[in-house]
Amino acid sequence: MRSSISLIHANNPKFKSRHNRFSRVTSVVALAAFGWQNLAGAEAALDWSRAAAVRPQVGTAASIQIPHDAGFTRTAIDGSDRLVINIQDAHHKLGAQQSIARILDGLAQKYDLRLISLEGASGRVDTSLLSSFPVEDARRAAGEYLLGQGRISAGEFYSITTDKDIRLYGAEDQGLYDANLKAFQTIVEMSPDVRRSVDALMSTVTRLEEKVYSPRLLELNRQHLLHRKGQINFSDYWQSFLAAGTGKNVDHQNYPELSKMAEVMKLEGQINFEEAADQRDALLRLLGKLLEKTDLERLTADALRFKQNRLAPGEFHRVLCAAAEKASIAPDLYPAVIRYAEYVQRYESVDLSAFLQATEQYEAAVRVAWTVTAAEREVAELKRRAGFLARLLDTQMTSGDYGSFEAHRDNFSVAAVRPQLEALAARH
Repeated sequence: MRSSISLIHANNPKFKSRHNRFSRVTSVVALAAFGWQNLAGAEAALDWSRAAAVRPQVGTAASIQIPHDAGFTRTAIDGSDRLVINIQDAHHKLGAQQSIARILDGLAQKYDLRLISLEGASGRVDTSLLSSFPVEDARRAAGEYLLGQGRISAGEFYSITTDKDIRLYGAEDQGLYDANLKAFQTIVEMSPDVRRSVDALMSTVTRLEEKVYSPRLLELNRQHLLHRKGQINFSDYWQSFLAAGTGKNVDHQNYPELSKMAEVMKLEGQINFEEAADQRDALLRLLGKLLEKTDLERLTADALRFKQNRLAPGEFHRVLCAAAEKASIAPDLYPAVIRYAEYVQRYESVDLSAFLQATEQYEAAVRVAWTVTAAEREVAELKRRAGFLARLLDTQMTSGDYGSFEAHRDNFSVAAVRPQLEALAARH
Protein backbone atom coordinates (compact mmCIF):
# COMPACT_ATOMS: atom_id res chain seq x y z
CA MET A 1 0.00 0.00 0.00
CA ARG A 2 1.46 3.33 -1.00
CA SER A 3 1.39 5.70 1.94
CA SER A 4 1.49 9.46 2.24
CA ILE A 5 1.38 12.40 4.61
CA SER A 6 -0.78 15.32 3.55
CA LEU A 7 0.22 18.77 4.74
CA ILE A 8 -2.46 21.47 4.68
CA HIS A 9 -1.78 25.03 5.75
CA ALA A 10 -4.00 26.06 8.62
CA ASN A 11 -4.59 29.62 7.40
CA ASN A 12 -6.87 28.88 4.50
CA PRO A 13 -7.92 30.23 2.11
CA LYS A 14 -4.40 31.50 1.52
CA PHE A 15 -1.05 29.73 1.95
CA LYS A 16 1.43 32.46 2.82
CA SER A 17 5.14 32.54 2.21
CA ARG A 18 7.23 34.85 4.31
CA HIS A 19 8.14 36.52 1.04
CA ASN A 20 5.05 36.13 -1.15
CA ARG A 21 1.29 35.85 -0.80
CA PHE A 22 -0.28 33.22 -3.02
CA SER A 23 -3.66 34.28 -4.41
CA ARG A 24 -5.88 31.80 -6.24
CA VAL A 25 -2.99 29.49 -6.79
CA THR A 26 -1.83 26.08 -5.81
CA SER A 27 -3.65 22.88 -5.26
CA VAL A 28 -1.17 20.03 -4.99
CA VAL A 29 2.57 19.52 -4.83
CA ALA A 30 3.63 15.87 -4.57
CA LEU A 31 7.03 15.23 -3.06
CA ALA A 32 8.88 11.94 -2.96
CA ALA A 33 10.95 11.59 0.19
CA PHE A 34 14.11 9.56 0.08
CA GLY A 35 16.64 8.54 2.68
CA TRP A 36 19.96 8.66 0.81
CA GLN A 37 19.37 8.75 -2.91
CA ASN A 38 20.74 11.64 -4.91
CA LEU A 39 19.51 12.13 -8.43
CA ALA A 40 22.22 14.69 -9.13
CA GLY A 41 24.44 14.30 -12.10
CA ALA A 42 22.44 16.59 -14.31
CA GLU A 43 22.54 20.44 -14.23
CA ALA A 44 21.83 23.73 -16.71
CA ALA A 45 22.18 27.54 -18.79
CA LEU A 46 23.93 28.79 -22.10
CA ASP A 47 24.45 32.46 -21.69
CA TRP A 48 23.91 34.37 -18.47
CA SER A 49 20.34 35.38 -19.36
CA ARG A 50 19.24 31.80 -20.15
CA ALA A 51 19.99 30.55 -16.65
CA ALA A 52 16.51 31.54 -15.44
CA ALA A 53 14.70 30.18 -18.49
CA VAL A 54 13.07 27.25 -16.71
CA ARG A 55 12.69 28.80 -13.28
CA PRO A 56 9.21 28.11 -11.82
CA GLN A 57 6.92 31.11 -11.79
CA VAL A 58 6.62 32.65 -8.33
CA GLY A 59 3.20 31.99 -6.82
CA THR A 60 2.70 28.58 -8.45
CA ALA A 61 2.82 25.11 -6.96
CA ALA A 62 6.09 24.44 -8.80
CA SER A 63 7.75 27.33 -6.96
CA ILE A 64 7.48 25.54 -3.60
CA GLN A 65 11.03 24.62 -2.63
CA ILE A 66 12.20 21.91 -0.25
CA PRO A 67 15.68 21.00 1.02
CA HIS A 68 17.56 19.55 -1.94
CA ASP A 69 19.02 16.67 0.11
CA ALA A 70 15.63 15.63 1.50
CA GLY A 71 13.51 14.95 -1.56
CA PHE A 72 12.34 16.18 -4.93
CA THR A 73 9.12 17.47 -6.42
CA ARG A 74 7.35 14.93 -8.60
CA THR A 75 4.13 16.74 -9.57
CA ALA A 76 2.85 20.28 -9.14
CA ILE A 77 -0.73 21.18 -10.05
CA ASP A 78 -2.22 24.67 -9.86
CA GLY A 79 -5.89 24.86 -9.01
CA SER A 80 -7.59 26.33 -5.96
CA ASP A 81 -6.47 28.93 -3.43
CA ARG A 82 -5.57 26.21 -0.91
CA LEU A 83 -2.33 24.31 -0.99
CA VAL A 84 -2.04 20.60 -0.25
CA ILE A 85 1.39 19.00 -0.16
CA ASN A 86 1.51 15.22 -0.34
CA ILE A 87 4.74 13.57 0.81
CA GLN A 88 5.07 9.98 -0.30
CA ASP A 89 6.37 8.00 2.62
CA ALA A 90 8.51 4.91 3.22
CA HIS A 91 7.58 3.86 6.74
CA HIS A 92 10.24 1.19 7.13
CA LYS A 93 13.18 3.44 6.20
CA LEU A 94 14.60 5.61 8.97
CA GLY A 95 16.46 7.76 6.44
CA ALA A 96 13.20 8.53 4.65
CA GLN A 97 11.56 9.55 7.94
CA GLN A 98 14.47 11.87 8.71
CA SER A 99 14.17 13.37 5.22
CA ILE A 100 10.46 13.99 5.73
CA ALA A 101 11.21 15.76 9.01
CA ARG A 102 13.65 18.05 7.16
CA ILE A 103 11.02 18.73 4.49
CA LEU A 104 8.49 19.65 7.17
CA ASP A 105 10.97 21.96 8.84
CA GLY A 106 11.77 23.62 5.53
CA LEU A 107 8.07 24.17 4.82
CA ALA A 108 7.49 25.56 8.30
CA GLN A 109 10.48 27.90 8.11
CA LYS A 110 9.81 29.19 4.61
CA TYR A 111 6.03 28.95 4.20
CA ASP A 112 4.67 29.05 7.76
CA LEU A 113 3.32 25.48 7.77
CA ARG A 114 0.90 24.97 10.69
CA LEU A 115 -1.11 21.79 10.07
CA ILE A 116 0.10 18.25 9.32
CA SER A 117 -2.36 15.50 8.47
CA LEU A 118 -1.08 12.01 9.26
CA GLU A 119 -1.77 8.70 7.64
CA GLY A 120 -2.74 5.87 9.96
CA ALA A 121 -4.54 8.08 12.49
CA SER A 122 -7.85 9.88 12.95
CA GLY A 123 -8.75 12.90 15.04
CA ARG A 124 -6.31 15.11 16.94
CA VAL A 125 -2.85 13.60 17.47
CA ASP A 126 -1.45 14.85 20.76
CA THR A 127 2.34 14.88 21.24
CA SER A 128 2.33 17.31 24.17
CA LEU A 129 3.63 14.69 26.63
CA LEU A 130 7.00 15.01 24.91
CA SER A 131 6.76 18.30 23.00
CA SER A 132 6.09 20.23 26.22
CA PHE A 133 9.30 19.01 27.86
CA PRO A 134 11.50 22.10 28.33
CA VAL A 135 14.91 20.59 27.45
CA GLU A 136 15.31 20.59 23.67
CA ASP A 137 18.14 18.03 23.59
CA ALA A 138 16.10 15.61 25.68
CA ARG A 139 13.07 16.03 23.41
CA ARG A 140 15.18 15.34 20.36
CA ALA A 141 16.86 12.31 21.91
CA ALA A 142 13.50 10.83 22.89
CA GLY A 143 12.05 11.60 19.46
CA GLU A 144 15.00 10.06 17.63
CA TYR A 145 14.74 6.90 19.73
CA LEU A 146 11.00 6.51 19.07
CA LEU A 147 11.45 7.30 15.38
CA GLY A 148 14.23 4.73 15.09
CA GLN A 149 12.01 2.14 16.76
CA GLY A 150 9.17 2.88 14.37
CA ARG A 151 6.91 4.01 17.21
CA ILE A 152 6.23 7.47 15.78
CA SER A 153 6.05 9.01 12.31
CA ALA A 154 8.16 11.83 10.89
CA GLY A 155 5.26 14.23 11.46
CA GLU A 156 5.07 13.31 15.15
CA PHE A 157 8.84 13.55 15.44
CA TYR A 158 8.80 17.04 13.97
CA SER A 159 5.97 18.11 16.29
CA ILE A 160 7.97 16.86 19.28
CA THR A 161 11.26 18.54 18.35
CA THR A 162 10.17 21.89 16.90
CA ASP A 163 9.34 25.05 18.82
CA LYS A 164 6.77 26.03 16.17
CA ASP A 165 3.05 25.76 16.78
CA ILE A 166 2.28 22.66 14.70
CA ARG A 167 -1.03 20.81 14.90
CA LEU A 168 -1.38 17.15 13.95
CA TYR A 169 -4.59 15.50 12.78
CA GLY A 170 -5.20 12.00 11.44
CA ALA A 171 -6.32 11.78 7.82
CA GLU A 172 -8.11 8.44 8.12
CA ASP A 173 -11.75 7.43 8.23
CA GLN A 174 -11.63 4.88 11.04
CA GLY A 175 -14.06 2.42 9.43
CA LEU A 176 -12.31 2.44 6.04
CA TYR A 177 -8.91 2.21 7.70
CA ASP A 178 -9.93 -0.85 9.74
CA ALA A 179 -11.32 -2.57 6.64
CA ASN A 180 -8.14 -1.83 4.71
CA LEU A 181 -5.99 -3.07 7.58
CA LYS A 182 -7.97 -6.30 7.76
CA ALA A 183 -7.51 -6.86 4.01
CA PHE A 184 -3.78 -6.23 4.36
CA GLN A 185 -3.50 -8.68 7.23
CA THR A 186 -5.31 -11.30 5.14
CA ILE A 187 -2.77 -10.79 2.33
CA VAL A 188 0.09 -11.20 4.79
CA GLU A 189 -1.38 -14.43 6.16
CA MET A 190 -1.88 -15.85 2.67
CA SER A 191 1.42 -14.56 1.38
CA PRO A 192 3.70 -17.63 1.84
CA ASP A 193 1.42 -20.02 -0.10
CA VAL A 194 0.52 -17.49 -2.76
CA ARG A 195 4.17 -16.43 -3.08
CA ARG A 196 5.21 -19.98 -3.92
CA SER A 197 2.53 -20.18 -6.61
CA VAL A 198 3.43 -16.82 -8.14
CA ASP A 199 7.18 -17.62 -8.07
CA ALA A 200 6.47 -20.97 -9.76
CA LEU A 201 4.42 -19.20 -12.44
CA MET A 202 7.16 -16.62 -13.01
CA SER A 203 9.82 -19.34 -13.22
CA THR A 204 7.78 -21.31 -15.76
CA VAL A 205 7.19 -18.22 -17.88
CA THR A 206 10.91 -17.37 -17.77
CA ARG A 207 11.79 -20.84 -19.10
CA LEU A 208 9.23 -20.41 -21.86
CA GLU A 209 10.77 -17.06 -22.78
CA GLU A 210 14.12 -18.75 -23.29
CA LYS A 211 12.54 -21.26 -25.67
CA VAL A 212 10.15 -18.94 -27.52
CA TYR A 213 11.66 -15.44 -27.63
CA SER A 214 13.90 -14.14 -30.38
CA PRO A 215 17.49 -13.16 -29.51
CA ARG A 216 16.47 -9.47 -29.60
CA LEU A 217 13.65 -9.96 -27.08
CA LEU A 218 15.95 -11.95 -24.81
CA GLU A 219 18.53 -9.16 -24.98
CA LEU A 220 15.88 -6.57 -24.06
CA ASN A 221 14.95 -8.74 -21.08
CA ARG A 222 18.60 -8.93 -20.05
CA GLN A 223 19.08 -5.17 -20.27
CA HIS A 224 15.91 -4.56 -18.26
CA LEU A 225 17.04 -6.96 -15.53
CA LEU A 226 20.56 -5.48 -15.36
CA HIS A 227 19.16 -1.96 -15.03
CA ARG A 228 16.65 -2.98 -12.36
CA LYS A 229 19.48 -4.56 -10.35
CA GLY A 230 21.61 -1.44 -10.76
CA GLN A 231 24.29 -3.29 -12.74
CA ILE A 232 24.14 -0.91 -15.71
CA ASN A 233 23.44 2.82 -15.70
CA PHE A 234 20.40 4.43 -17.25
CA SER A 235 22.38 5.73 -20.22
CA ASP A 236 23.39 2.21 -21.34
CA TYR A 237 19.91 0.88 -20.66
CA TRP A 238 18.36 3.72 -22.61
CA GLN A 239 20.67 3.27 -25.58
CA SER A 240 19.75 -0.42 -25.87
CA PHE A 241 16.02 0.30 -25.96
CA LEU A 242 16.48 3.35 -28.20
CA ALA A 243 18.33 1.21 -30.75
CA ALA A 244 15.66 -1.48 -30.54
CA GLY A 245 12.89 1.11 -30.90
CA THR A 246 14.57 2.74 -33.89
CA GLY A 247 14.78 -0.67 -35.55
CA LYS A 248 10.99 -0.96 -35.33
CA ASN A 249 10.10 2.72 -35.92
CA VAL A 250 9.03 3.29 -32.31
CA ASP A 251 9.69 7.02 -32.00
CA HIS A 252 10.74 8.28 -28.56
CA GLN A 253 9.75 11.79 -29.69
CA ASN A 254 6.16 10.73 -28.97
CA TYR A 255 7.10 10.77 -25.26
CA PRO A 256 7.92 14.41 -24.33
CA GLU A 257 9.69 13.70 -21.04
CA LEU A 258 11.87 11.09 -22.74
CA SER A 259 12.80 13.67 -25.37
CA LYS A 260 13.72 16.15 -22.65
CA MET A 261 15.93 13.61 -20.93
CA ALA A 262 17.53 12.65 -24.23
CA GLU A 263 18.51 16.32 -24.68
CA VAL A 264 19.89 16.38 -21.14
CA MET A 265 21.99 13.28 -21.83
CA LYS A 266 23.26 14.89 -25.02
CA LEU A 267 24.31 17.99 -23.07
CA GLU A 268 25.94 15.84 -20.42
CA GLY A 269 28.25 14.34 -23.03
CA GLN A 270 29.47 17.85 -23.93
CA ILE A 271 30.45 18.89 -20.42
CA ASN A 272 33.82 18.69 -18.71
CA PHE A 273 32.67 18.62 -15.10
CA GLU A 274 36.09 19.31 -13.58
CA GLU A 275 36.55 22.32 -15.84
CA ALA A 276 33.05 23.56 -14.91
CA ALA A 277 33.86 23.26 -11.19
CA ASP A 278 37.16 25.14 -11.64
CA GLN A 279 35.48 27.91 -13.63
CA ARG A 280 32.69 28.17 -11.05
CA ASP A 281 35.24 28.65 -8.26
CA ALA A 282 37.08 31.28 -10.29
CA LEU A 283 33.81 33.07 -11.05
CA LEU A 284 32.90 33.11 -7.36
CA ARG A 285 36.28 34.62 -6.49
CA LEU A 286 35.82 37.33 -9.12
CA LEU A 287 32.28 38.08 -7.93
CA GLY A 288 33.68 38.43 -4.42
CA LYS A 289 35.64 41.43 -5.69
CA LEU A 290 32.94 43.01 -7.85
CA LEU A 291 29.61 42.66 -6.04
CA GLU A 292 28.11 45.17 -3.68
CA LYS A 293 28.06 44.08 -0.04
CA THR A 294 24.36 43.12 0.06
CA ASP A 295 24.56 41.11 -3.17
CA LEU A 296 27.75 39.40 -2.01
CA GLU A 297 26.20 38.40 1.30
CA ARG A 298 23.19 36.94 -0.47
CA LEU A 299 25.37 34.99 -2.91
CA THR A 300 27.59 33.73 -0.09
CA ALA A 301 24.54 32.46 1.80
CA ASP A 302 23.28 30.68 -1.32
CA ALA A 303 26.72 29.16 -1.95
CA LEU A 304 26.76 27.79 1.60
CA ARG A 305 23.29 26.29 1.17
CA PHE A 306 24.42 24.75 -2.12
CA LYS A 307 27.49 23.19 -0.46
CA GLN A 308 25.24 21.80 2.28
CA ASN A 309 22.88 20.27 -0.32
CA ARG A 310 20.11 22.57 0.88
CA LEU A 311 19.84 24.44 -2.42
CA ALA A 312 19.26 22.64 -5.70
CA PRO A 313 22.15 22.89 -8.20
CA GLY A 314 19.90 24.45 -10.84
CA GLU A 315 18.71 27.22 -8.52
CA PHE A 316 22.23 27.97 -7.30
CA HIS A 317 23.64 28.20 -10.82
CA ARG A 318 20.71 30.39 -11.86
CA VAL A 319 21.59 32.76 -9.00
CA LEU A 320 25.29 32.57 -9.89
CA CYS A 321 24.73 33.38 -13.56
CA ALA A 322 22.36 36.24 -12.66
CA ALA A 323 25.03 37.70 -10.38
CA ALA A 324 27.62 37.40 -13.15
CA GLU A 325 25.32 39.18 -15.61
CA LYS A 326 24.62 41.93 -13.09
CA ALA A 327 28.37 42.41 -12.59
CA SER A 328 28.83 42.68 -16.41
CA ILE A 329 31.25 39.73 -16.53
CA ALA A 330 31.87 38.50 -20.06
CA PRO A 331 30.11 35.12 -20.46
CA ASP A 332 32.68 33.82 -22.96
CA LEU A 333 35.23 33.67 -20.11
CA TYR A 334 33.19 30.95 -18.37
CA PRO A 335 31.75 28.66 -21.08
CA ALA A 336 31.91 25.51 -18.95
CA VAL A 337 29.88 27.16 -16.18
CA ILE A 338 27.24 28.26 -18.67
CA ARG A 339 27.00 24.83 -20.33
CA TYR A 340 26.79 23.18 -16.93
CA ALA A 341 24.12 25.64 -15.79
CA GLU A 342 21.96 24.94 -18.83
CA TYR A 343 22.39 21.22 -18.30
CA VAL A 344 21.27 21.27 -14.68
CA GLN A 345 18.34 23.59 -15.35
CA ARG A 346 17.08 21.33 -18.11
CA TYR A 347 17.53 18.25 -15.95
CA GLU A 348 15.58 19.78 -13.08
CA SER A 349 12.81 20.83 -15.50
CA VAL A 350 12.12 17.19 -16.33
CA ASP A 351 8.99 15.87 -14.60
CA LEU A 352 10.56 12.78 -13.04
CA SER A 353 7.25 11.07 -12.40
CA ALA A 354 6.18 11.58 -16.02
CA PHE A 355 9.65 10.56 -17.19
CA LEU A 356 9.56 7.24 -15.32
CA GLN A 357 6.07 6.57 -16.63
CA ALA A 358 7.15 7.45 -20.18
CA THR A 359 10.17 5.16 -19.86
CA GLU A 360 7.90 2.25 -18.94
CA GLN A 361 5.51 3.08 -21.77
CA TYR A 362 8.32 3.36 -24.32
CA GLU A 363 9.88 0.09 -23.16
CA ALA A 364 6.48 -1.62 -23.41
CA ALA A 365 5.96 -0.23 -26.92
CA VAL A 366 9.40 -1.48 -28.00
CA ARG A 367 8.68 -4.92 -26.58
CA VAL A 368 5.34 -5.09 -28.39
CA ALA A 369 7.02 -4.11 -31.64
CA TRP A 370 9.56 -6.93 -31.30
CA THR A 371 6.97 -9.48 -30.14
CA VAL A 372 6.13 -10.94 -33.54
CA THR A 373 4.98 -14.55 -33.32
CA ALA A 374 1.80 -15.83 -31.71
CA ALA A 375 3.83 -17.83 -29.19
CA GLU A 376 5.84 -14.75 -28.21
CA ARG A 377 2.65 -12.81 -27.65
CA GLU A 378 1.18 -15.59 -25.50
CA VAL A 379 4.29 -15.76 -23.32
CA ALA A 380 4.46 -11.97 -23.04
CA GLU A 381 0.84 -11.86 -21.87
CA LEU A 382 1.50 -14.54 -19.24
CA LYS A 383 4.57 -12.59 -18.07
CA ARG A 384 2.44 -9.46 -17.77
CA ARG A 385 -0.15 -11.29 -15.65
CA ALA A 386 2.52 -12.84 -13.44
CA GLY A 387 3.99 -9.37 -12.89
CA PHE A 388 0.58 -8.02 -11.89
CA LEU A 389 0.13 -10.82 -9.37
CA ALA A 390 3.62 -10.25 -7.91
CA ARG A 391 2.94 -6.52 -7.48
CA LEU A 392 -0.46 -7.25 -5.95
CA LEU A 393 1.16 -9.63 -3.45
CA ASP A 394 3.85 -7.08 -2.61
CA THR A 395 1.23 -4.28 -2.34
CA GLN A 396 3.15 -2.35 -5.00
CA MET A 397 0.36 -1.91 -7.53
CA THR A 398 -0.27 1.55 -8.87
CA SER A 399 -3.84 2.79 -9.24
CA GLY A 400 -3.51 2.13 -12.98
CA ASP A 401 -2.36 -1.44 -12.32
CA TYR A 402 -5.26 -2.06 -10.01
CA GLY A 403 -7.80 -0.63 -12.44
CA SER A 404 -6.52 -2.93 -15.17
CA PHE A 405 -6.52 -5.88 -12.79
CA GLU A 406 -10.11 -5.22 -11.73
CA ALA A 407 -11.26 -4.83 -15.34
CA HIS A 408 -9.74 -8.21 -16.32
CA ARG A 409 -9.85 -10.08 -13.03
CA ASP A 410 -11.01 -13.36 -14.63
CA ASN A 411 -7.87 -13.46 -16.79
CA PHE A 412 -5.76 -13.89 -13.65
CA SER A 413 -7.53 -16.99 -12.34
CA VAL A 414 -5.96 -20.45 -12.31
CA ALA A 415 -8.65 -21.59 -14.71
CA ALA A 416 -7.56 -18.94 -17.23
CA VAL A 417 -3.80 -19.34 -16.86
CA ARG A 418 -3.33 -23.13 -16.60
CA PRO A 419 -4.63 -24.10 -20.09
CA GLN A 420 -2.36 -21.54 -21.75
CA LEU A 421 0.66 -22.75 -19.81
CA GLU A 422 -0.06 -26.38 -20.59
CA ALA A 423 -0.58 -25.67 -24.30
CA LEU A 424 2.67 -23.67 -24.55
CA ALA A 425 4.62 -26.28 -22.60
CA ALA A 426 3.33 -29.04 -24.88
CA ARG A 427 4.46 -27.14 -27.99
CA HIS A 428 7.84 -26.08 -26.65
